[in-house]
Amino acid sequence: MSKLLTTMWSNFIKFGNPTPRPVDRVKWKPATEENREYLLIGNKMHMEYLSNSLLSRLKIWKAALND
Repeated sequence: MSKLLTTMWSNFIKFGNPTPRPVDRVKWKPATEENREYLLIGNKMHMEYLSNSLLSRLKIWKAALND
């Protein structure tokens, strides 16, 4: 996992993309207002859609951080 994360951070710094070539058959796609997917990194890495429950939890953090 540490090798994977180090590689993806390095790629993001160099290319602005953590997966310029697919990693574990997954290609990162930047989130947009229309496409609210994010890269879920775990035992099985995959792109996942931002759920309403996660959005509501993010609002709590944004409020707590005055963002």
